[in-house]
Amino acid sequence: MKFLIKIMLLFYVCIQTAWAAQIVLDAGHGGRDPGAVQTLNGKRYMEKDIALDITKHTQRELVAQGYDVAMTRTKDTYESLDKRRAQNIFQCEKLALSIHADAHTNPHAKGGTVLYHPSASHSRTAAEVFRNAIQSKRVARSQKVRVLRNGNPECASVLVEVGFMSNPDDLKQLANPQHRRVLGKKLASAAAQYVGAPRKSSKKAAKPAKAAPAKTSNTAAKATASSRETAPVAKATKAVLTPQNVKVANTKVAQNQKDVKDVKAVKAVKDVKKDVKDVKSKNVVKTEDKSIKKSVKVS
Repeated sequence: MKFLIKIMLLFYVCIQTAWAAQIVLDAGHGGRDPGAVQTLNGKRYMEKDIALDITKHTQRELVAQGYDVAMTRTKDTYESLDKRRAQNIFQCEKLALSIHADAHTNPHAKGGTVLYHPSASHSRTAAEVFRNAIQSKRVARSQKVRVLRNGNPECASVLVEVGFMSNPDDLKQLANPQHRRVLGKKLASAAAQYVGAPRKSSKKAAKPAKAAPAKTSNTAAKATASSRETAPVAKATKAVLTPQNVKVANTKVAQNQKDVKDVKAVKAVKDVKKDVKDVKSKNVVKTEDKSIKKSVKVS
């Protein structure tokens, strides 16, 4: 029966996750599992809330940089270890990062800890990157932490304990929203450093930026428009627009317009002369008609 339940969980995760993600983020505990619980200044803090807040900050930073990121939980819900492991197996491409806060019977224990599973050879490399990011003195490999046993040799599996809630100094920092935000940025930076370039940037080559159109004065624009209509001077002024070229273009356009006016004037004079000639010829015809009629009457 347990085996059947596991198979159903694996199938559910496969259906739920339509595509693989470069990075899978796991916020520790959740729902009915609060994790470590401590009190500071009369306020109760639970590991599940601190882990989820830091994980969300990490996710936002990575998504803003273009990475494909999946989360095992996005709110205060309980997700079984089998489901978390299944998601790491089937959905993770490069990195599975589980975020927790530590606790110990010794209140002097403080600082971050990075754990990795030796099933993936590159998990140790990823663990070192995260150790440097949170400035931790402890890196250890662990075969007991079940969420690290993802069974995916391509996916590095790392668990980061961001501090000890049992230590007053660490708890004071973890209770500060600004500190959690900073931790999220550090973890996102370490994840990006290990994974490399976002998958989206490798699929789509960056398009070259279009050059901004050169601004031209109204005089230059009018000169270019006029020269297209009157003469092939525009080709000369189109190459380089300088104040001198614009002035020359304006002069040539004015000259061309003057020439056009002169041509129109000459044509108008010719038309008038033609009309006068036609009128004269009509008058001659009328005169001849009158003289013919007179001669007929006389006869």
